[in-house]
Amino acid sequence: MAAKKLGEVSWQRYVATESNPSPRSGHSITCLNGKAYVFGGCGVSDDGSKQEIFSETWCCDMTGETPKWDLLDVMGDVPPARWRHTATLMPDNDEIFVFGGLAKGKRFNDSYVLSVSRMEWNIKECAGTAPHPRSHHTANLIKFEAEDELEMPKHKVAILGGFGGPGTSRDYFLDLHFLELDTWSWFKVPNLRGPQPKPRSDHCTCLTRGLLIVMGGRGWSTGKTDPGFYSDVAVLDLKKLEWIMPADYNPEDEEPHVWPALPTTLWNHHAMAIASVPNDHIFVFGGQKSPREFSNLVSVMQAVHEFGVDTSGENPVETHTVELSWVESPSGWTLAGTPPPAREDGGCDYDLATCNMVFFGGWRQKWFNDTCLLNTAGVVGPPYAISGVSPATGPVTGLTPITITGEAFKQSTIVSVRFTDGKKSEATVAGVWVSETEIQCKSPDFSKFGAYDVIVRVSIGGEPFTVSEVYYSYYANTSAKKCIAFGPGLRQGNPAGQPISFMVQCKDVSGKLRTTGDDPIDVVLKGPAADLIEKPEVEDLHNGTYVVTYYVPSSGTYEVTLGVDENPYDDEIIFTTVRGFPTSLKFEGCWKSQQVSGAPAKLKGYVRYFSDGEKVYVFVKDDDKDTGFADLASEKALGFELPEPKEGGEGEGEEAAEEEEPEPEPEPEPEAPSNPFANLFGK
Repeated sequence: MAAKKLGEVSWQRYVATESNPSPRSGHSITCLNGKAYVFGGCGVSDDGSKQEIFSETWCCDMTGETPKWDLLDVMGDVPPARWRHTATLMPDNDEIFVFGGLAKGKRFNDSYVLSVSRMEWNIKECAGTAPHPRSHHTANLIKFEAEDELEMPKHKVAILGGFGGPGTSRDYFLDLHFLELDTWSWFKVPNLRGPQPKPRSDHCTCLTRGLLIVMGGRGWSTGKTDPGFYSDVAVLDLKKLEWIMPADYNPEDEEPHVWPALPTTLWNHHAMAIASVPNDHIFVFGGQKSPREFSNLVSVMQAVHEFGVDTSGENPVETHTVELSWVESPSGWTLAGTPPPAREDGGCDYDLATCNMVFFGGWRQKWFNDTCLLNTAGVVGPPYAISGVSPATGPVTGLTPITITGEAFKQSTIVSVRFTDGKKSEATVAGVWVSETEIQCKSPDFSKFGAYDVIVRVSIGGEPFTVSEVYYSYYANTSAKKCIAFGPGLRQGNPAGQPISFMVQCKDVSGKLRTTGDDPIDVVLKGPAADLIEKPEVEDLHNGTYVVTYYVPSSGTYEVTLGVDENPYDDEIIFTTVRGFPTSLKFEGCWKSQQVSGAPAKLKGYVRYFSDGEKVYVFVKDDDKDTGFADLASEKALGFELPEPKEGGEGEGEEAAEEEEPEPEPEPEPEAPSNPFANLFGK
């Protein structure tokens, strides 16, 4: 069964039927387009009468409710019967490459390719020197990015370790061979740098972002303290061709920090690295823990990668570090369903379309031929993730336009967006792919579930939904009858021609204060000089309150109507009137007669006036006496300065100096007004 919630890994086991392949182990499984292709293995014949090594090719169709098995009628050069070989899906997603294996004591180093579209086997003649004949090895398809724009990416199959040798010699290996697929040529890596693990077979290798993770296995025993069964984890950087250690590894420490080991010694087990965003995960199942003691435990490891550039040297150098850690259960993940019986040496591969690890058969003092699916969608999800939604809130009636941001969104016309509480309440709507980092949709109606926070998940092209947790908050719709408005902008007698404001506090249908914004607010003014009335401004404070600012052009009585669209994202725009509205407000003229004591200034043709915000200053002069600059003490006290004196003609300077009156003592300069008028107005 598929995982139902985040963090869940679930088992589904299908017992054998008459259509299943006969019980076996040491076979290979390769998943492609919802089907699993099984080749070879060692087990019992169909009638159970004898032990047999197989050269059969089977197909398990997993697109229906239950797996359906068929023995394929293949053409071409069918490989000789074998088991404990490897099968690798090629980059064209059609061919399956089979290498090595053994049968009746003979080990192979030949290469065969199955074309799934043609159902045809072909032997592959490869250039270079093939690895020594072997079995119990591992094979991984590696993609090497182009080093410059003129080159194309290269794909290689990496063969690591195993047990075998030329002729009758037998040994454990940890050599690395590449089959370069552009030329179908073998190449042996002469030396691997770094602290090398011990040679081994029956190990597992997992590829995660250019690093090959080696787990467990067995090798030569060197005594009671080293029986040759391993629990260690090693990491090979395929770009540097170097065995690497954790970033904080120091061999001089009393207990150096090394990679976290398997929970127990383990060999003939299964381990699969599954690409996930932001961090890859490695799942481990089954195997032999000690002689004749088998496991059916599932363990989950997380690989956190960090890429950067080291600029400390003369030339920038790209850096790549990884942190490996076991994810504890049940705090980090949970297991649902009944695990299959403990076993080793079964077949296993990963079906990307369903997030299922597919297992068939295996051995534990007898052969199995059951089919088991371990759904990992609750932990790994698809190879893309969402990181945010905007807006992050909306009414429970839905239809809010939403932009979903994330990374590695692949282009597709099939996009599903699910809103769920992770339990029973969920609704799914169609989305639109915009770019690798953006998807758009409209929120679904959540009225039948209620207003609360939900998790938003995305599925593209029918793949499982994302597992990253991004929240969207549903709120109960605003009720116009529950909203209130208050403030000076609703008082009688305000002056016309000046902006005034009032507040709006929105409430939902239950009378609770709204705490987010985005309510459509409408304010309508009616009254004198209708052609001069401007639309009021509404400021959203994004906490359930709004500031309405408006002004009326002239005195008189005006009608103010305040409305809220209670279903803001439906097809109709309907503003429901807030309680207390419409209301009539009387506005006074902004000019008033003011009785002033004393005698008014007598006009003489020129008036200069200005204000400091509290008082108005008026100076009256004759036109012919106006110098064009401040020349009164009161003007100087308010901050106006005299210009430099002009130079006179010959003998005029001394005469002017004699006639010049002494300057009065300057008054203390007042503080700068908060909003002074800086300009002087003339006639």
